[in-house]
Amino acid sequence: MRAVLLLAALTCALALAACSEGQPAAQRANVSLQEWAIEPDPSAITSGAVIFDVRNDGGGHDHELLVLRTDLPAGALPPRPDGSVDETDTRLSVVARTDPIEPTEKESVELSLDPGRYVLICNIVGVHSDGEKEVHYQKGMRAALTVR
Repeated sequence: MRAVLLLAALTCALALAACSEGQPAAQRANVSLQEWAIEPDPSAITSGAVIFDVRNDGGGHDHELLVLRTDLPAGALPPRPDGSVDETDTRLSVVARTDPIEPTEKESVELSLDPGRYVLICNIVGVHSDGEKEVHYQKGMRAALTVR
């Protein structure tokens, strides 16, 4: 019985090794979130597995990262009444999103991307104590990303 279990374990290990051969490692892309910009490095990547290393380099605001697949230009995404991007619009597909990231903090997001055009945005709407809204997307927190 022990020999059968050992043979089964060895077979599983060999099968896993065979499946992982030829699989390229996930490429990494750094994304800096700032007041009021998103800077991906690089801004064009190849399709497949990617890890976005996202850092909030802003001074005093939480930011998030949304990865949207769309053919629309980064500055022309459909708005909601409050000025944020309407994520339910059929011309957009939300591929990934982080939770809000505090200043100086970071988060990594791993996903698989097909070739196409994407837009990276922060879609947070902040409200100041005086009631004034601060729409991060409208303030410039958007960047185009090409996946080849």
